[in-house]
Amino acid sequence: MRRSRPSRPALIISSDLELRHRRRARCEDRIRGAKNTGLTNLPLHDFAQNQIWCALVALALDLTA
Repeated sequence: MRRSRPSRPALIISSDLELRHRRRARCEDRIRGAKNTGLTNLPLHDFAQNQIWCALVALALDLTA
Protein backbone atom coordinates (compact mmCIF):
# COMPACT_ATOMS: atom_id res chain seq x y z
CA MET A 1 0.00 0.00 0.00
CA ARG A 2 1.44 3.35 -1.03
CA ARG A 3 1.29 6.40 1.17
CA SER A 4 -0.12 9.45 -0.47
CA ARG A 5 1.94 12.60 -0.29
CA PRO A 6 0.48 15.58 1.54
CA SER A 7 -1.08 18.22 -0.62
CA ARG A 8 0.81 21.42 -1.32
CA PRO A 9 -1.19 23.60 1.15
CA ALA A 10 -0.55 21.06 3.91
CA LEU A 11 3.18 21.32 3.26
CA ILE A 12 3.05 25.11 3.41
CA ILE A 13 1.09 25.06 6.68
CA SER A 14 3.44 22.55 8.29
CA SER A 15 6.52 24.51 7.21
CA ASP A 16 4.97 27.73 8.59
CA LEU A 17 4.28 26.00 11.90
CA GLU A 18 7.82 24.64 12.01
CA LEU A 19 9.24 28.13 11.39
CA ARG A 20 7.03 29.65 14.10
CA HIS A 21 8.08 26.92 16.55
CA ARG A 22 11.78 27.47 15.87
CA ARG A 23 11.47 31.26 16.28
CA ARG A 24 9.65 30.84 19.57
CA ALA A 25 12.28 28.37 20.82
CA ARG A 26 15.07 30.84 19.94
CA CYS A 27 13.23 33.63 21.74
CA GLU A 28 12.75 31.46 24.83
CA ASP A 29 16.45 30.53 24.76
CA ARG A 30 17.39 34.22 24.68
CA ILE A 31 15.10 34.97 27.62
CA ARG A 32 16.54 32.02 29.58
CA GLY A 33 20.07 33.22 28.81
CA ALA A 34 19.23 36.77 29.92
CA LYS A 35 17.83 35.50 33.20
CA ASN A 36 20.91 33.36 33.77
CA THR A 37 23.17 36.32 32.99
CA GLY A 38 21.63 38.68 35.52
CA LEU A 39 18.24 39.85 34.34
CA THR A 40 16.25 37.83 36.87
CA ASN A 41 15.91 40.81 39.20
CA LEU A 42 16.80 44.42 38.72
CA PRO A 43 19.27 44.99 41.55
CA LEU A 44 19.23 48.77 41.76
CA HIS A 45 16.59 51.26 42.88
CA ASP A 46 17.02 54.03 40.31
CA PHE A 47 15.55 53.65 36.80
CA ALA A 48 18.68 55.01 35.08
CA GLN A 49 20.92 52.61 37.00
CA ASN A 50 18.69 49.67 36.06
CA GLN A 51 18.82 50.83 32.45
CA ILE A 52 22.61 50.60 32.59
CA TRP A 53 22.30 47.16 34.23
CA CYS A 54 20.07 45.97 31.35
CA ALA A 55 22.58 47.29 28.80
CA LEU A 56 25.38 45.40 30.56
CA VAL A 57 23.33 42.21 30.56
CA ALA A 58 22.65 42.65 26.82
CA LEU A 59 26.36 43.18 26.22
CA ALA A 60 27.19 40.03 28.20
CA LEU A 61 24.65 38.06 26.16
CA ASP A 62 26.20 39.28 22.91
CA LEU A 63 29.67 38.30 24.11
CA THR A 64 28.58 34.81 25.20
CA ALA A 65 26.49 34.09 22.09
